[in-house]
Amino acid sequence: MNSQIIPNWPVPMYVQLARCLEAEAACLTPGGRLPSEHDLMNAYRVSRTTVRRALAVLERHGRVLRVHGSGTFVSDAGGSPASSPSAGE
Repeated sequence: MNSQIIPNWPVPMYVQLARCLEAEAACLTPGGRLPSEHDLMNAYRVSRTTVRRALAVLERHGRVLRVHGSGTFVSDAGGSPASSPSAGE
C-alpha cells in the first residue's frame, strides 16, 4: 500500500484507488482478504465513499467478491468468486 492517491489529478480518486487495490489483490491468492474499508481509508487517506466506489469497480469487473459483514475477497483468475469459507454464506 505504498501508492499515493493524487487528489487533483485528472483521473478520479476512486479509479486511482481501484488500480492500486487491483495490484494489491494480484499479490494475494484467490480467496485472500483485502484490508477493511476503514484500514483502506487510513492507508490511502481517502473517504469511505472513495473506498466503496473503488471496491464496487473491482467487484463489477470480477476482481473481488464483497461479502456483507465478512469483508472483501480476491476472486479467482476467471473472475468468479474464489471458494472461501465466508464467501458461501
